[in-house]
Formats: sequence, structure tokens, C-alpha cells
Amino acid sequence: MNTCIPLTRGLVALVDADDAVVLSAYRWHAIEAKPGLWYAARRARGRYIYMHREVLGHPDGLVDHRNGDGLDNRRANLRLANHALNNCNTRKRAGTTSRYKGVSRHRGAWRARITPPGGQQATLGRFESEAEAALAYDAAARRLFGRWARLNFPRAGEEAAA
Repeated sequence: MNTCIPLTRGLVALVDADDAVVLSAYRWHAIEAKPGLWYAARRARGRYIYMHREVLGHPDGLVDHRNGDGLDNRRANLRLANHALNNCNTRKRAGTTSRYKGVSRHRGAWRARITPPGGQQATLGRFESEAEAALAYDAAARRLFGRWARLNFPRAGEEAAA
């Protein structure tokens, strides 16, 4: 069963009922890491302690939210990560020329590009249609990122890029 923990700014964090007992003893704040990306945190000894790290008992490590929602702190949505893996699970960037992740308009065609974990950005090819380029990105992302991939055309159990 899920429980909502109230935060400042009228927001709530979603947690497992078992974790809510411990977490509800604190006053939690809504922290906007970047536009549209919120996390739950509490103040202790002059610094923020993030709820997702507290849930996993990993106070200084990187914790990834599978579905990209920083306020969904249910254990099934959290996993330990490193920076390279966490970057695999990013959404499509705002302001790009395409509606798809990893795709942009370039010299009259659609170009698909991807950055492997710890590597440099690679061009996957140029395509006549935006959807073809998105499918090329998805194929490469599945191969390179596996279960961490966030995709344009997700299959059952995969995460969407949008």
C-alpha cells in the first residue's frame, strides 16, 4: 500500500506504507532540482537529506528514480546507480527540434545520436523520417542501456522518453 507524505509548496511524496511510519516523523520540503524535477528533502545539521536516499539507506550515494518522478519514493521505483547509469534514464531534452529523444533536424534530414555510458556522443545515422530516427535511437539505447533505457517507443515494462 502507498502513502503520501506532505511536502512544502503543496506537493506530496509517494512512499511505501512501511517507510511512511519513519519518514512522517520529519518535516519534508519540496526542492526543485531543475525546472519540473522535484525531490523531497529534510534539513539536518545545515544540509539537505533526500528522501529517496533515506528510503534506500544510501545517504551519500546516487539513487535513480526508474519512472523519472523525483517525488515517487516507493522502493520499487528506486535503484542504486552511478552517474553514467543515471544519465541513461533521462527524458527527452526540452527545446530540441524533434519530439523524440536522441533525434534532431540536421541539414534537411533527421539525425539520431546517442551517448554511451562514459563515452562520447555517436551519430547513428541520417533518416528521411523523424520516426525512423527515433526507432534507430531506441534500438541503440536498448543495446547500450538495457533496463535503464528511456525510449521513444517503449514496449511493455520499458520507460517512455517523454
